[in-house]
Amino acid sequence: MNPPMSRRKLEPGSNVTRRQFATGLIGAMAVPAVARGQRGLPSVIVIGAGASGLAAARRLRDAGARVTVLEARERRGGRIWTDHTLGVPIDLGAAWIEGEQGPAMRLAREFRLATDVSDYDHGPVFDSAGRPIAPPRIERADRQWREIVRAMERRSDNVDRDEPLSVSLDAALGRLSAADRALVEHVAITSIDEDLGESPQRLSLLAFEEEEEFGGAHRILPGGYVGVIDGLARGLDIRLSHAARRVVLSSREVRVETDRGSFSADACIVTVPLALLRARRITFDPALPARHRAVIDRLGVGLLDKIALRFARRFWPREAHFVMHVPARREGFRTFLNAARWSGEPVLVGLLGADSARSFERLDDNAATALAMESLRAMFGRATEAPTRAIVTRWGADPWALGAYSCAPVGATHTMREQLAEPIDGRLHLAGEATDPRYPATVHGALRSGWAAADAVLRRAPGGGRT
Repeated sequence: MNPPMSRRKLEPGSNVTRRQFATGLIGAMAVPAVARGQRGLPSVIVIGAGASGLAAARRLRDAGARVTVLEARERRGGRIWTDHTLGVPIDLGAAWIEGEQGPAMRLAREFRLATDVSDYDHGPVFDSAGRPIAPPRIERADRQWREIVRAMERRSDNVDRDEPLSVSLDAALGRLSAADRALVEHVAITSIDEDLGESPQRLSLLAFEEEEEFGGAHRILPGGYVGVIDGLARGLDIRLSHAARRVVLSSREVRVETDRGSFSADACIVTVPLALLRARRITFDPALPARHRAVIDRLGVGLLDKIALRFARRFWPREAHFVMHVPARREGFRTFLNAARWSGEPVLVGLLGADSARSFERLDDNAATALAMESLRAMFGRATEAPTRAIVTRWGADPWALGAYSCAPVGATHTMREQLAEPIDGRLHLAGEATDPRYPATVHGALRSGWAAADAVLRRAPGGGRT
């Protein structure tokens, strides 16, 4: 969820994470239509109060348009979810600002939010027996991984037909010695499964490394990403617990039918997660164009889950950014974010992606906690204590997310995302991280897509032309 969810680009030498409706009868008494905005600007309904929806609504309102945001959840943020039940702000969805030069960081500065560098390589790595792995071995594994990445890139440039990323990855891993393979495979899993939210057996080789990355260090928000959400939402008309069921596009208006009435406006921006569009949780009348439906069905949905654990005391290094474990089984926890470093409280956040996360979601909270503690006890032995409280995410089972963020499976490319963002009849727009071909599956991409959709609406207005 984290989303959103967090990602680390698979670029050689990268050392930080990049990164998380069943229909019902509509009441006969409809909510009054949204009034036309100032200076003849169109009225707009935005579906979804996540980063993309709020970015679009904020830009439209600042331009003078009348905007209503409809959100199915009882809270704002979508796949951005800052939880305080452990006594400190913990982002259970999107958590990282993926580069200091990107729009998320600009908003953090605008809203005067504290940030802290998050360095993936800063912290100890333990083997399956709980022994610290010496830095020279880690450096060797990183070099070998970079060589594998370059080999996969070369193959991507030379194959005529798409194939699973695992074909070249498994071949490269098979050429390593048994002693080297376990650690390099660990790097691969944390670089692919945990970042892209999908296993290499399903990911596209041709889409490998198509994404871009903003420069500068990656950062975390000690106060949580909710600060960005609150800043964007300030002064907006946001209707919580309004689940959109149907979008009707007529010659006169766009009508959005929810479980709490209908809303009408001149234009509509739909920012729900890709998984909800794939599941047809919102119906469109007329149906979305075939071009859009094809992309919705071709793109994939990855999964990243977290477990946040609070302890009575800290038993791991205070200044480590991450604590890493190479477990004996693939499904075990490998990555723990050290929240104690910025919060001062004994809290760790474990990450699981792809198939490991899917298996994790089938566990109850006690079994999920036991799985995380298996890795922590392997690393810290008798010093390890049982947590006093745990929070488990299940983004795949979340009815308003059905996954973490989009990905490119075999047969898909990131350039398809541009087709998804193409306006429909000039008045209906799809936005969200899944529609950004350059920065998909990131908060950056969600923000950019929301602004792009808002600008497209404004350009059609009398006297429009904003860029």
